[in-house]
Amino acid sequence: MKVALIQPPGDDGYPPLSLGYLAAYLVSKGHEARVFDLQLARQRAAWQSDLADFAPGVVGVTAMTPAIMAASHLANEARRVVPDATFVLGGYHVSYLPEDAMLRGRAFDLGVVGEGEITLHELVEALEGGGDIEKVPGLVFRREGGLAMTEPRERIRDLDSIPWPHEHYDFDHYLWHGTYTGRWTFKCASAIVSRGCPYRCRFCAPQRFWRKLYACCSPERALEEMKWLARHGARCVFWRDSTFTMNKKWVLEFCEAKRRAGLKTKWICNSRVNLLTEDLLIAMREAGLEALYFGVESGSQRMLDYYNKGITVEQVREAFALCHKHGVETAAYFMVGAPSETRADIEASRRLARDIRAKYTYWFIYTPVPGSEMYDDFLELGYKPDFERLLFNRATVPLADMTIPEIEALQRELCAEFAHRPTKGEIWRRRVDIVRSMRSLSDARRLGRKLAHRLGLGKRS
Repeated sequence: MKVALIQPPGDDGYPPLSLGYLAAYLVSKGHEARVFDLQLARQRAAWQSDLADFAPGVVGVTAMTPAIMAASHLANEARRVVPDATFVLGGYHVSYLPEDAMLRGRAFDLGVVGEGEITLHELVEALEGGGDIEKVPGLVFRREGGLAMTEPRERIRDLDSIPWPHEHYDFDHYLWHGTYTGRWTFKCASAIVSRGCPYRCRFCAPQRFWRKLYACCSPERALEEMKWLARHGARCVFWRDSTFTMNKKWVLEFCEAKRRAGLKTKWICNSRVNLLTEDLLIAMREAGLEALYFGVESGSQRMLDYYNKGITVEQVREAFALCHKHGVETAAYFMVGAPSETRADIEASRRLARDIRAKYTYWFIYTPVPGSEMYDDFLELGYKPDFERLLFNRATVPLADMTIPEIEALQRELCAEFAHRPTKGEIWRRRVDIVRSMRSLSDARRLGRKLAHRLGLGKRS
């Protein structure tokens, strides 16, 4: 059966890896799958005619909470093109709030709750063979004017069994235009080797999606994927896992395998300050690590405890000091706007950010999203969620000693204070890096289009 998977418009800095995994899995099972990535202007311009030509039997649309209505509108448009197709909603929102998602997304016949690879495959098999969809775990569907759900889907434990996603989206586009391209090493690919997180941060929603279970592929599998990415032009890989360094033994085995293979590709990843040790950092550095991203969240221990972050301010200082000592670049995420936070707490975060001297420091206003424990805190304070207006630079409730406009103004002030301003040396190193990354006439054309876009002379595809 033909399956169309649609990524709604959004930030084209991140490739649609989740849909790529779904497509790869379906193809491995003998179906024909295609990702329609509407983050890209070129694909947005022709997606309806392309969809009609493809003529799928199933159309799947993914949607996080802010995009749920946009996903419903897309499904309505797609249904006019392929009226006989079965429409399926996937993503975080339908997994957290299935009734709300299906109420808002009336264009959808079914929703996939949780991990989608096996569920979508079994659904497609049932639809193609006239089977009973009620026997497929992990679904929400319409029945007799209401909704019904099948039994929960078991988590996938063997991630080595899931094919790579990279052949099912415009890989070259994201090498050239991805969020991390040029920030560290030019032409940086994105990849994921694990799913889930055993930590219990109260602001985090994905842990509910993964049901607090952690699974990871083998180090050998991660290395093979890195080799594939390098062969296809990546000079760096950003492991986008929530916490790449969750298992120290795994990371050390990966680093040793990478060194033995002689693979020179650089990499960056997310970590936690309480998991970083000097011997681990040295091993990662020797294996090509370029930068680490840390969720610091706050410089106030009281707020870290409220978040159930499981770290201390002193651990933050120690981790960043280790990175500076061993020449590993750093980025830090901070958050303001939690219900119990005060101006003094935010100023403690400002002082800590100055002290740890991350190359990149990001400031967000916490937005209560379904699936997190703190979402319930906000509901108790009278917060009425407007899922179409969820933004990470907009406050939702006033703090004890700050109004909503004051919170937003302070966040903008913090962003401005800590904005990275590249030195002349960094600018020239980046230019050299771009030149060294040229491998083909296609690369030269993409560079030309990128420069034209930067100068306002053309549109980015």
